Amino acid sequence: MKRTIVAIVLLVAGMSGIMSVDAKYYDASASEVYVCTGKYAKKYHNDYECKGLQKCSAEIITLTVEEAEKRGYTKCKICY
Repeated sequence: MKRTIVAIVLLVAGMSGIMSVDAKYYDASASEVYVCTGKYAKKYHNDYECKGLQKCSAEIITLTVEEAEKRGYTKCKICY
């Protein structure tokens, strides 16, 4: 009986840990995005190490999604 209770507790604890990791990995409501300030940059990125952002030769800044869209940037197809 003790083993069963311990197994259930560990299972539930493990599942809640997995769920929180998944939520941290992909957060659709992430408020900050990365933007290249280069003359021809048109995309915003949710991953600082995105291949599309690595091509940036200008400054990379963080903005909110709303501000990035207000400035005319659209979602990057690689990291979204």
